[in-house]
Amino acid sequence: TNVIMATNTNNLGDGGDSGNGDKDNASDAHSSLLGFHCPCCALYGGTLLGGAFVVGGSELDRSRVSRTMTTMTSINIPQSPHPMHSSTSSIPKANRKAIISKSRGGGVVRQCIDSLSSKGLLDPEPIYITGAGYKTLRLVLGTHNETMWFFPKPGTSLWDVAAADALLRCMGGRISDKFGKDLDYSKSWTDADNLDGIIACSDSNLHAKCLQLYREEGWDDE
Repeated sequence: TNVIMATNTNNLGDGGDSGNGDKDNASDAHSSLLGFHCPCCALYGGTLLGGAFVVGGSELDRSRVSRTMTTMTSINIPQSPHPMHSSTSSIPKANRKAIISKSRGGGVVRQCIDSLSSKGLLDPEPIYITGAGYKTLRLVLGTHNETMWFFPKPGTSLWDVAAADALLRCMGGRISDKFGKDLDYSKSWTDADNLDGIIACSDSNLHAKCLQLYREEGWDDE
């Protein structure tokens, strides 16, 4: 599947729900990918194109790294055995960031971050971001090591995550519900709520580990 994902960064930012920036920082971060100031960000890609790209620009760093690692594996070139790096990114595991809404950062979400960070898999300090669509965009771009969005409860829709799902898959990431099931995009718009939540990662290995610990440790809001 190939998709186009676009957003107006002048209308984005963390606002009152965040302490990690504002809409100007968001616009600047996206403009740095294009090489000139631009108030919007448009991406395209998918499995048929073999990557994710900036419209009018180049391939995303995460897409290029993932494709390079896949090529090395297919021709049996040894990869670095360094334990602090994942197979799809050069980011040290302990520096990878969770992205959450500040107003929904307690309970099961906090337990997830605490568990993963205690094992050296995630930074203990998340990035606070408002809006489901913007969270998925930040996962795709990864300009500040955004790597995981864990929200295993209702509150989002299929259309918040559909484009990012396709882009993350071609970059070695994954989006599923809290049970690890792929999202069903054949549903009608009247049945598009993600009632079983979202686990979204730019690294499928981290996604699998998060899902495993969620089941084994029984994170909840109580």
